[in-house]
Amino acid sequence: MAEFYMDDVEKCDPTDVHINLYKKWSAGGVGLIITGHVFPDRNHKFAKEDPVLDEKSDLEKWKAYAAACTANDTTAVVQLNHPGRAGMYDVPDPLAPSDMPKLEGGAFRDAKGMTEDQIMEFIKKYVNAAKLAKQVGFHGIEVHCAHGFLLSQFLSPCSNKREDKWGGSLENRKRLLFELFRQIRETCGKEFIVGVKLNSSDFQKGGFSEEESLEIIKEIDANKELDFVEVSGGTIETPKVTAPVLRESTKKREGFFLEFAQKITKELKNIALILTGGLRSLEGMNQTLNDGVSMAGVGRPFCYQPDWPNQMFSGKIDRVTESTYEQASSIPWHAIQMQRLGKDQEADLNIPPPGQEAPKKEEEVDPSGLLKSSQFCQFYISELNLFIQLLKKK
Repeated sequence: MAEFYMDDVEKCDPTDVHINLYKKWSAGGVGLIITGHVFPDRNHKFAKEDPVLDEKSDLEKWKAYAAACTANDTTAVVQLNHPGRAGMYDVPDPLAPSDMPKLEGGAFRDAKGMTEDQIMEFIKKYVNAAKLAKQVGFHGIEVHCAHGFLLSQFLSPCSNKREDKWGGSLENRKRLLFELFRQIRETCGKEFIVGVKLNSSDFQKGGFSEEESLEIIKEIDANKELDFVEVSGGTIETPKVTAPVLRESTKKREGFFLEFAQKITKELKNIALILTGGLRSLEGMNQTLNDGVSMAGVGRPFCYQPDWPNQMFSGKIDRVTESTYEQASSIPWHAIQMQRLGKDQEADLNIPPPGQEAPKKEEEVDPSGLLKSSQFCQFYISELNLFIQLLKKK
């Protein structure tokens, strides 16, 4: 979940509040922090307040940010992203694999298909951002290829209608992603962590499928070029990415994408598999690890309970605190909590999401009402991922 702390939307550098928030997280007991998404091109962001890492960035502020993330021997990687045609504000000439119309009431803008030169420029900027992330002190980067952003747009037949080497067959649709992997590794070296956030499926008819995702993960493992794959799913134009419809068995077991992960874990030999989404209890996280997943990922509870890993490791709790609004998947509500933590205020679970009054004690909260409380929370779902590896912690 991006933090929206870039108060200067032109400079787009980390702020003191932003840095302070990450200090709390790195002190909370996490093993690996994957930041909220960062953009390599300041002309192409999802939200105006998103951070940008490029040649115009104030690297001293980014070094302070990296220092906060890596404190207490915490491993930290930057999640790099490009919105493509997705976005919460108008930008000149949004990019997409192919010409795509704007979706009314959604987070997708009218966009023209990228030229060959634009694809090459995209790769150049992305690789440069990875190089700068290493320079300022991060241990690695995660390539965001999920949720309907640019790289996942290239993978999906719904949005990639190209007839050249970048479109058509899966071999062509994945070409940009694998070229990016190759150049980042070549530029940043073998010791630099490189991973990818990949959809298990788009959950769209005719979109990127589970079978295609499994094929790509197997190829990544065979190539030995990446260090991890984080499994996710859906796009910001479908409700499953913001409020997954889960079977009762999945809710009890925890882990939105565990069934998908179980199809691939025994075949992987060279990369770690990270599972994020729905994990809330010690039992659920350990079960996920016992099922062959390498790392258990948790995001939203850190927005209001930043030290829950330390509490869990010490035996004080066996489950993270869950609020009514956390269950309802209200993104603006989590942004409020992160702002409070970054300003050294306590999280307040009784604060309602923007545009909604706090419910009376005897009233039930209607999740659909929460999702309607802001257009923003309907369409925005870039996860902030802070991962704990329980089997390696004492």
